[in-house]
Amino acid sequence: MRLDQYREILKRVDSKFRQIQSMHGRQMQCGKGCAMCCHGLFDISLADAVGVAEGFAALSPDIRAQVLARAETVQDSIGLHLMHRDDPRTDEVADSFAEPPRCPMLGPSNECLIYEHRPLACRLEGLPMVDRRDGLFADWCELNFVEGVSQTARADLTLDYDAIAVSDEVAAAEVAAVAGVADPESVVFIPSVVVYFERFWNDVLSAIIRRRPRN
Repeated sequence: MRLDQYREILKRVDSKFRQIQSMHGRQMQCGKGCAMCCHGLFDISLADAVGVAEGFAALSPDIRAQVLARAETVQDSIGLHLMHRDDPRTDEVADSFAEPPRCPMLGPSNECLIYEHRPLACRLEGLPMVDRRDGLFADWCELNFVEGVSQTARADLTLDYDAIAVSDEVAAAEVAAVAGVADPESVVFIPSVVVYFERFWNDVLSAIIRRRPRN
């Protein structure tokens, strides 16, 4: 499945992150309990939404109930589920909160409850992003690389972001086909995945699991 191939890429991104931590740890503050980048809304692809759904499904019933309660509070203000990735409402909703909402997947010690299933954006957040073709782009966490990014660090940070994006798009198209979603470029917020889990994402997840080859 293309979705499984995308997940292999996510694992390689994690491996790259750990490599950067080992090489440039003194310039980074990322670690369990630091949740600065876990406040605020951002949209994720259908491929990442399946991962969030799978992580949510793996939680204990008590923890799932707590996460759902937190997600419902945010979803009441969102009022949307699936949107096209260029839909202006995604930014409008994200900007409508007086205070950036806390991710419902954060536990009491600011730990990510679905860490192994977290979206691509969560895996990339915090580091300076250096593309193999276009070089340094985007902002990064103000706690990391506060003195800038040296040429040596840029070489170590380099990833092929085009290849990652293409893999995400292909996997999202596969999810759309399985889920019966007409628009493979649909996006969703993490709280929405939780709130719509029983009504939508659980069935999608079950269908994807049935399609996976058995060993």
